[in-house]
Amino acid sequence: MNSKESPNMIPFSSDLVIQALASSPSPTAIYSSENMIIRFANEGMLEVWGKDASVIGKPLIEAIPELEGQPFLELLQEVWRAGKTYSVSSAPAKLIKNGKEALDYFDYEYRALIDENNKTWCILNTALEVTSRREFLEQIKHKEEREQALNEEMAATLEELTSTNESSTDISSNWPTAGNTFVQL
Repeated sequence: MNSKESPNMIPFSSDLVIQALASSPSPTAIYSSENMIIRFANEGMLEVWGKDASVIGKPLIEAIPELEGQPFLELLQEVWRAGKTYSVSSAPAKLIKNGKEALDYFDYEYRALIDENNKTWCILNTALEVTSRREFLEQIKHKEEREQALNEEMAATLEELTSTNESSTDISSNWPTAGNTFVQL
């Protein structure tokens, strides 16, 4: 027993780890083998996928066939082979939810967990749906573009008015003054 552990502590076990992952608000899944067998998916991940718990135990491509043609499976297999972590922000994903295809955006990570022989034994997948953040940033970008166009239009108008004022000043300075406009007859 570690000197920092209290004698009343519950022994740490894989069941406790799974229980902790299951209660996590972050969508989380665990895959095993190069076939990406879904060994665990919490409610958050099942919701992201638009699936129920019946997908657990199936290969990812069989459980979520709409992933075909998207980069996820190749990325997972590369993480499996290399034993490295892959993280990305605002990545698009097409998934079927409630019978309809939906395009959402995610920050996600595939983390290879390595055994004592430096072999990948599973991949931990965490995800965060960021579609609304991306849409908000797009709105800001469009607003900034509109403001830039308006600023350019205002600068052009100001330049035009300045030019007109300068022309008016030039013309008025060449007008005869009141004292020498009348010619005596």
